[in-house]
Amino acid sequence: MTFRVWGQTKFQAVDLLLHTHAPRLNISSNQYEKQPFRLEIDTIGQLQTLKYRSFNSPSLSPTDVQVEVHASALNFRDLMFALGMIENSMGFDSETLKYRERRVKLGLEFSGIVTDVGLTASQTFQIGDLVFVYAGLIVKAQLKSGETVLIHSAAGGIGQAAIQLSQYVGANVICTVGSNEKREFLNKTYGCTQFANSHSTEEWKLDVLKLTDGQGVDVVLNSLKGDAIAAGLECLRTGGRFIEIGKVDILNHSKLDMNLLLRDLSFLSVQIDILMRSETDKIQQYLQAVNQLASEKHISPIVDRVYELNDTEPAFRFLMSGQHKGKLILNMQSKPPNVYPPSTIYNPTVCYILSGGTGALGLQLVQHMSTHGARQFILLSRQGRTSLRSSDATMLARLERFGIEIYIGKGDVAKRDDIQRVLQEAEDYLFILSSTKYSILHLAMVLDDAPISKLNIQRIENVMQCKVQGALNLLESIPDDKLEHVIFFSSAASAFGNPSQANYSAANTFLDAYANQLARSSRKKVRVLNLGLIEDVGILAEDWKLKQILTAKGFGEGLTSMGVAQLVDHAFLVNDNNECQMLYGNFQIEDFIRSYPILKTRLEHLIDHTISNSDGTAGSSSNSNEVTIESISAYISTLLATSNLDVTESLTVQGVDSLLAVELSAGLKKKFGLVISQLALLGGLSVKQIVESASP
Repeated sequence: MTFRVWGQTKFQAVDLLLHTHAPRLNISSNQYEKQPFRLEIDTIGQLQTLKYRSFNSPSLSPTDVQVEVHASALNFRDLMFALGMIENSMGFDSETLKYRERRVKLGLEFSGIVTDVGLTASQTFQIGDLVFVYAGLIVKAQLKSGETVLIHSAAGGIGQAAIQLSQYVGANVICTVGSNEKREFLNKTYGCTQFANSHSTEEWKLDVLKLTDGQGVDVVLNSLKGDAIAAGLECLRTGGRFIEIGKVDILNHSKLDMNLLLRDLSFLSVQIDILMRSETDKIQQYLQAVNQLASEKHISPIVDRVYELNDTEPAFRFLMSGQHKGKLILNMQSKPPNVYPPSTIYNPTVCYILSGGTGALGLQLVQHMSTHGARQFILLSRQGRTSLRSSDATMLARLERFGIEIYIGKGDVAKRDDIQRVLQEAEDYLFILSSTKYSILHLAMVLDDAPISKLNIQRIENVMQCKVQGALNLLESIPDDKLEHVIFFSSAASAFGNPSQANYSAANTFLDAYANQLARSSRKKVRVLNLGLIEDVGILAEDWKLKQILTAKGFGEGLTSMGVAQLVDHAFLVNDNNECQMLYGNFQIEDFIRSYPILKTRLEHLIDHTISNSDGTAGSSSNSNEVTIESISAYISTLLATSNLDVTESLTVQGVDSLLAVELSAGLKKKFGLVISQLALLGGLSVKQIVESASP
């Protein structure tokens, strides 16, 4: 990833690189937020979903640099990413993209103050549009005095940088612009006198040929797409050079009529972001050259206007209008409208320990967490790698090719010595740093179901040891100051009981109590998840008869592994320690009471007797709240903690995920008498559509 810096009072071209051979940027927070934040877009193509989100800032390595950002510039690249016109600037395949953090990366240029550097990081940094243009015009095109260059979108930031460098070497400039205002601006600022009308490809092509008496130009600096490329080649004189600095046609595999090159033409591409990762020495040469030009006042910064952070969307829309003349700057020291929780849920610098991690649910979680930021896993299993099916081993090998580090250790979670041995092996195998922190997901379980009259001490201990001693051992094996999150996987059996699972219910009851005790007494985030049936992986996926029996008893249709994964996401994100225990499942309370009458006094209050409809359609009761757009909107706004809910927009776009859909479905039924399924809510319903569904 490339970062560029423009100073406001004086020009600094700064570049920091995010890979192992060059400095990595660590953006510090501004004066309004202790937590670092960055701009992201929730829904590609919808600028109204631009949000500032917090993120986990990693510790500095020896080559890293930390910068307090004061200003950031918008580029057309940002706009194209936000609108979905470019999805993959580096050309990665779709599978690789799943496991790369922040698939939509907004932001290229910034200015700020270096607040910290790694041990070996250089304190001299440069870059900006001028480096981009320098690579194209000076290095690739070898532009010389007396030659003529065609510069598209000349009033923009790159266009003005190109004008400055072209005039520095003594070249003649032809500018394409779309208004008299921009002509006057370029004439007044740079003395430009030759212009072509950018309203249509054919129009500017004819203007260029007319201005050059039909001879054409020596160099074309192109950022346009489509038929503009062929037109630009036709505007070159014999021996001319076409410099492509755009990406759209390259990423779309657009075709080029090679016959256009017969006049000894050169087609040259400049992709700075690629060079940043593969040709760092070359980039440094460009930086030094541009820095020299800046220090000698041959080039200068180009700023059109500055926006506050709460005007980020209008800034993007103004950039989209094409009316700007120079850089659009976001004042990063202004107060953002809101800073939302991170979209990257899992910290890439944390190592995640999963007991029972080679089970079906554990492997599903590894895949899911890997697509949301996690990069390092220790999977603890009694059988180690031998427990993996061939398809599981293939999946893990694929993750490792995408940079996910996974160590599978053979050991019994009920034996502390086994855990410590596996942790030591993992530290050596994964090269875990001494500063690395850990999070624990305790999934390991043993089932030995039987009526309580047939249980003996050994059968009870077999089940209890895994859950109870395993939890104690895991927490005792990681120092408190290195432990960030603890997630215990418990069961609905500890909440409702199950006549055939007294040992399993007791083990999970311990986890529930232990998690609540830890949540009250420690600063680490501790959560316990009481899960209902999971039907797509594990035991129920392979035992249809057992699934039918449990469904009939009141456990309802089972959860999916993806639903559980999203519950884990929620457990990691929620900051309220009072929300320590989470019961999650599709429970039919009336069936529970019918199957287990002893539960009646405990569960009867959960039955909703107000709903008169039973046919699965929306309905209302005599004592429910009035169903209006205002009342439904107010209720959902409370759930989403927002004050600007769009009643015509899909709720999934505005933050309703599978977890909130569970709560929302239940709340609409209880408060308004509306029976709307979770599936319907996740299918894209808006507030307006919910209200309309209740109309007679």
